[in-house]
Amino acid sequence: KFTDQEIWKYFLPICEGVNALSWLNIIHFDLHAKNIYLTYSGKIKIGSLTLLDASFEMIVLINPLVGFEVNAPPEFLKGRKVGRRADTWSLGMILYYLITFKYPFGDIPESELDRD
Repeated sequence: KFTDQEIWKYFLPICEGVNALSWLNIIHFDLHAKNIYLTYSGKIKIGSLTLLDASFEMIVLINPLVGFEVNAPPEFLKGRKVGRRADTWSLGMILYYLITFKYPFGDIPESELDRD
């Protein structure tokens, strides 16, 4: 388990990265622990960008397989439109994972771990 200090050491740069994407009108939408990388030099990198343009207020995803369902916001799971809030939801899920090493609504199925 991580200490509180380690959690914030890792989580704050993730938030900063998502904020930078937001300023560029980009929604990641596939944020989860598997897409966060720690470099050898100790820097946090966000990977596997879905690159959704956030210039629209709300976005309907055409491909329902984008994003792990375990991390997807409730609107997505109900087939509703989602926007920037999807990344905010995922940040909360990542923080929960960093604290507990579990997802709040169940773990990612083993079959999903090898998907890419």
